This record gives sequence, structure tokens and C-alpha cells, in this order.
Amino acid sequence: MKHLTKYTQEDMKSISEFNKIVKNYMTMIRILTASIIILFSFNCFSQYQYLGSGSSTTKLLLHLNDNSLDASGNGNNGIDSLITYGLAYGKFSQGASFNGTSSKITIPNKFTSLNRTYSLWFKLGSQTTAGFILCSRTGTTDQGIDILINTSNVHGFLNSRIRTDSSINLSDTIAYNLNDNNWHNIIFVINNTTKLFSTYVDGNFKHSKSYTGTITDSQNLQIGNRSNASYFNGYLDEFFIENRALTSSEIKRYYTFSKGFYTNN
Repeated sequence: MKHLTKYTQEDMKSISEFNKIVKNYMTMIRILTASIIILFSFNCFSQYQYLGSGSSTTKLLLHLNDNSLDASGNGNNGIDSLITYGLAYGKFSQGASFNGTSSKITIPNKFTSLNRTYSLWFKLGSQTTAGFILCSRTGTTDQGIDILINTSNVHGFLNSRIRTDSSINLSDTIAYNLNDNNWHNIIFVINNTTKLFSTYVDGNFKHSKSYTGTITDSQNLQIGNRSNASYFNGYLDEFFIENRALTSSEIKRYYTFSKGFYTNN
């Protein structure tokens, strides 16, 4: 016969109190765990904000959702010419389609900050000749910047170019597989403190070159062409200009958290 333990009323009371303590303890553990998760999430993502209006240093922000209106609040609205918008042309939501022969967006403003960062997402269409994604000068003898996509080889390459007030032309050519039917992010940084202009593709630093003098745009910013020639064929989405030089770590975070997130510190 098994030995049966007999519990007194006092024993039962003690067991009940112990169970209450365990229950309260487990509740506290759950609350503490939830608090830690919330705090961790806040610390991880509080440095990011949705790419709605950008930050205080954002000078231009185009979501390209059915228009080229500037979401930064600075009034740098684009003027469209034969641009087609739609979900099929965007990386995140809607985007802009450029036909390679006449599509362009003109931003009726010049950007003169000595430190600048340009960022956009692009996907090549049927680009068979060199096409400008961005251009703020009419030719090679004018001050400004331009970003050119050239498909003269099987993969294509990017050309980031500047001309300063010291009459210095600099070009940085980056070989990259562009004809892969995928979206790519290009970020172009002008750092007047270090006197370097640098190019990043898909979050990765590719190259930089030193320059002398300063860079001032000689014409209003053109998207998708230069001087009504050398048109871009493909799709663009989420384009912004900052009046400061983003760091490598900020650029990496932007690309990593790139579903419409933008780092603001």
C-alpha cells in the first residue's frame, strides 16, 4: 500500500500562498520580457523614420507616387515630361518610367550646399546607349554633377562626374552588373570637408576621388537626361538630396532597412 501524505490545513494554506507567489513571479517575468523587447525595438528603430518628409537636412524628396511633388516641404516640385507612373515601375510602391527618348523630370532649382548626398533607386529598361540619371550641368565645361549609366559592355557601368569652380573635371567609373533586371540603389556623396566625392552602390562603398575648389550647380537639376539628350531608359524610385554628407554607416543602414526607411542621425 502506498504511503499517503496527509496535509494539514496549514500545509494547504502554505501551498496556496506559494502558488500565488510563483504566479505573480511568472507574470512579472512576462511583463519584464515584453518591456525589454519594446525597449530593444525602440532603440533599434528610433534612429529610423519612415521616408515620409525626410529630415531637417533633406532638400528634396521624391516618392514618385503618381507625381514628382517634393515631399520634403521645400517646394522643389518636379516638372514632368512624358513620365508614366505605376506600381509596375516602383521599388517600394509606385515609381516612374522613363522611355529613353523624351521622358524627363526637371527640378526648377539649383542645389548649392557644399556638402551633398544624392540617393535614388533605379532599374534599367532597354538602355542601349549612354543615359543620364541625374545632371545639374549642360556640358563638360559647366560646374555641377552628373550620374551616367553606360551599357557599352555586357553588364554596363556607372559614371559619377563633377566639375568644380577650379575648372576641374573628375570622373569615377564603376563597373557593375546593371543589366540583371533588378533594382539597384546608388548614393553619391560630395564631402567638402574631406574634399572627396564618393559613390556607393547597393549600400557598398565603391570608390572615391579627391577634388579641389567647390561645386555649384550651373543649371536646374535634370532627372533622366542632359540638355534634352542622352535619355535614361528604365525606372526610378525614392530619390532624395541631403545638404550634408552621409557617412558609410548611415548609407549601409539606409540600404539594409530600405523598405522606405531613412536614417536621420
